[in-house]
Amino acid sequence: MPIPNLLNEIISYITDNFSNEVIIAALATLVVSIVKLIDYKVKDSQSKSDNMHNNFNATLDGLKSDSATKRITSAILLRRYINDLNIWRTTTPYKQDALNVISSLLRITPCGEFQKTLADSLSFTRSIHNQDFQYTNLQNAIIKVANNTSIDFSNVDFYMADLSYASINNAKCRNTIFKCCNMRNTTFRGCNLNDCDFGGANLEGVRFLDNTTLYNANFKGAINIPLDIYPHLNEDGKYCRNTPTTNYAKTNNEK
Repeated sequence: MPIPNLLNEIISYITDNFSNEVIIAALATLVVSIVKLIDYKVKDSQSKSDNMHNNFNATLDGLKSDSATKRITSAILLRRYINDLNIWRTTTPYKQDALNVISSLLRITPCGEFQKTLADSLSFTRSIHNQDFQYTNLQNAIIKVANNTSIDFSNVDFYMADLSYASINNAKCRNTIFKCCNMRNTTFRGCNLNDCDFGGANLEGVRFLDNTTLYNANFKGAINIPLDIYPHLNEDGKYCRNTPTTNYAKTNNEK
């Protein structure tokens, strides 16, 4: 039965079997119930927002603690504000603030457990594209999103960052800036490094593995470039081969 006809029959049944007073009372009760439900939802949403705000501020306070354990715990808790690995790819309203905190701390934090915990946090988001990570200390970081999910590093600025001994996996790094980076023994696995800028970077021991692509990447001014890359560089220092790399691991200082 079509819905309009069904509704007409229901309305007809109600008007035939109930008085106007009963119908009006039922409608009034329904309206009051709906208003209360809406009011509850609004207050509940505001309460959740206030709790998240308070928890975020408490996490930031923990990052400043004199206790190393509390600092590391807070760094781990900070990950939930950038985590968008759920099926809906949603995150909290504090993702940008959390990323800014992570990048800022990585500029002033020496190598150690706290620094590595902050750096590894980038494995908990699908994207940091267009972010400023200049001068950050990402040494020893392992960036690998769960279930081989790719992470978007496109247009990120890593100028003068320390990526030595870092492992970056399944990252899309189109137009990413690696100028003057310390990339000693950095490993890229399954990454798209097309159009990246490695100018002035130290590539001693760097490895490009598992079908990493480098098309149009700029190596002009870089030092310790892997030997196998040289034949594919044009006069402007750009990588011309448009197929995935082989396993580039040897530098011009190695035998």
